[in-house]
Amino acid sequence: IISKGKLVADAPFAHLQQRVKEQSVIRVEFKESVHADSLSKIKGVTSVQQQPHPRFLSKGEGSHWLLYSESGIDLREEISHYAKENNLTLLTLQVEETSLEEVFKSLTTNNNQPTTND
Repeated sequence: IISKGKLVADAPFAHLQQRVKEQSVIRVEFKESVHADSLSKIKGVTSVQQQPHPRFLSKGEGSHWLLYSESGIDLREEISHYAKENNLTLLTLQVEETSLEEVFKSLTTNNNQPTTND
């Protein structure tokens, strides 16, 4: 990847994904409505973001969420325990991957040091 005429990255995509990834993101969907403050108490969760869904219109409550944690932390087991303990039906549990576009933007808009595949 070249930015402003300088090589900023020359490595496999997976390596670049890890380099720019500052946090892990899990997409979850429950059959039932869940409150943000309840989700934020899950061990390892640093923040939550409600995803729009026509069935749940009130802010801070819904069934579709993005849960954030520090990079490298896998929240799936904790989310599964949370759902079981609260008698919730877990419909979606998906790790969100960093896209090529996100990697490119991060490497070309920040002051990153060149990376080569040495």
